[in-house]
Amino acid sequence: MGVYDQGCLNIPLPRCIGELVKAPSVPVSHPGDGNVLDLLIEFGRKYNRDISEIRQACDLAEGYSDLVIILQRPAPRHNYSVDFEKFVADCPTLDAVDKLIRYASKGTRSIETVSVFDAYSFKPGLTAAWPSDDDCHLLLEQMLKFKKPRVVICCWNKGAATCSNEFVGQFVGGGVGNPTIRDEIDIEGCRSVAIRCFHPATAMCYNPYNADYQALLTYHFIAAFSELSYRIHEPWWLEQINTRSMHAIKWQRNDRLDTPDAYDRIVRIFHRIFGMKRIRIYRSMEKKEEMINNFIMRLDNAIYRDGSSHISQLFLLRLFGTIIFIFIFILHNKNRLELRK
Repeated sequence: MGVYDQGCLNIPLPRCIGELVKAPSVPVSHPGDGNVLDLLIEFGRKYNRDISEIRQACDLAEGYSDLVIILQRPAPRHNYSVDFEKFVADCPTLDAVDKLIRYASKGTRSIETVSVFDAYSFKPGLTAAWPSDDDCHLLLEQMLKFKKPRVVICCWNKGAATCSNEFVGQFVGGGVGNPTIRDEIDIEGCRSVAIRCFHPATAMCYNPYNADYQALLTYHFIAAFSELSYRIHEPWWLEQINTRSMHAIKWQRNDRLDTPDAYDRIVRIFHRIFGMKRIRIYRSMEKKEEMINNFIMRLDNAIYRDGSSHISQLFLLRLFGTIIFIFIFILHNKNRLELRK
């Protein structure tokens, strides 16, 4: 099965999302591509970075110029000595970006063919003295002006760092649940569309059991790639996901579960699916499993609001105990998953 049929990241996706995906126009090389690599090499050498680290940064940045993704900063413990494929696979953020690119481009692009920059290049630590934030942003400004991308996916935020560069400040991400994600920006006379996204680690590392964050990331990437051919109209269900995400991000930090907590969360999701106002939680694991199995048997005949969102939440919890039965059920009935009004 191709990536288009399997959903994206760790969740199944309903047809209404999949129907938004179209293959983008064929990319072309840009005269400024080589200049970007020269800038990165010079910058890395200036701050005594290892040649393997410089090489990986260049591999990320040498994709086509039509679409650029801006991430925050390199992870502090990368193994730069491995080949590029393993380098991407070993990093949850880069692996997620690769999967998002493949899905949003209907399998025609990958992280190898899309330019990926860091807002704070060669600066994994927030408090590191060198390179300075201003130096990093001057590099980013130069790379963007050489590439002149038609679309920029902005997956970063300055947070506790600084950003005094007015040009780069136009490309700051919008955060989780931001209702306005699209802006048009001028890059030396060329129109560029900025899609204000959030960092993939928010969904993949810090809140791995919130399906709304993964669905939002997927939509942002679909919207970005669609700009290469046409602009999609914002779907009606996006406002619901934005609202839930903005509420959730205020309360969920470093979301981690043990097995009993996971079972309790699963039970609460089933209560929402069936519209049950009174939630009964058992302490006994046997009782928890019995209740979940009973819910599974009833799920096939359920008609409920926000069906795809709840099913995706269950899918993320599938590694806990008998929830594997839910996983099997979802695979068997995946074509029925829809966002329902």
